[in-house]
Amino acid sequence: MTRSNTNYRTAMVAPTASDSIREAHSYEYDNNGNIVYVNTQRLKPDMTVQPDTVQRAREEHFRWDEENRLAALSQNVYVSHYWYDADGERDKRTVPVS
Repeated sequence: MTRSNTNYRTAMVAPTASDSIREAHSYEYDNNGNIVYVNTQRLKPDMTVQPDTVQRAREEHFRWDEENRLAALSQNVYVSHYWYDADGERDKRTVPVS
């Protein structure tokens, strides 16, 4: 499933077609309906990637355990892990240090 939006830069005048930036979002789900992949990126009107490094593409990968609880989340180069106790409550979370 892919969704696209057109957003405009804010300015004192009405935006023109050359001011538009398309945001492309891609989502993937597993058989249980859990999201497993998200990709977002900003595209210029000519469909090339927006060069602004603050708005660069973002990828997220999700891993779920057998009880559909989040086990790991990868955001670009950082990975967080999640552990749960016997009652199903999140017991521990490890996050990368940047």
